Amino acid sequence: MEIKFPQALTAFRYLFLCFLTIGILVSCNRRHRPFTASDRNAVKDNILRLTADVARDVSAKGPVAWLDYFDDASGFFMATDGRLAFLGYPAAKKFILDTIVKSIPSISLHWSNQQIDPLSRRMATVGADYQETLTMADRKTVAVEGYFTATACLTHQGWKLHNLH
Repeated sequence: MEIKFPQALTAFRYLFLCFLTIGILVSCNRRHRPFTASDRNAVKDNILRLTADVARDVSAKGPVAWLDYFDDASGFFMATDGRLAFLGYPAAKKFILDTIVKSIPSISLHWSNQQIDPLSRRMATVGADYQETLTMADRKTVAVEGYFTATACLTHQGWKLHNLH
């Protein structure tokens, strides 16, 4: 039996449409588990642990510890005093390693009044008052207070800060 090209093309189109239809039906029927109060509480607990770890490590290791908590994925940015400070993780890393650690070798960081808004199981916003005591290279100390905001996301390496303001 010989199959002619037009018949084969018609059969291929038919099979393609069948698979496409089945794929659409299966994907449309996929149910997503609702974002529950328990999920929200779990995210809040994870973000509280993240901010506690940041304060502990920055206070123990100095400003270089921030790099452990910045998301190195594309889209990372940091704004300070209403201006873009870093557009991307590489710029933040370079500035911290080349400049900040030399001028501010030590930081004592404390958070208070933390506000956490879980947006999903993998993303949340966080805001908090912060108090820092910066020890400068000449050993003088500078007290700094302000309000910190960030978007945190769950990565393959755990919770990271995707952007900071």
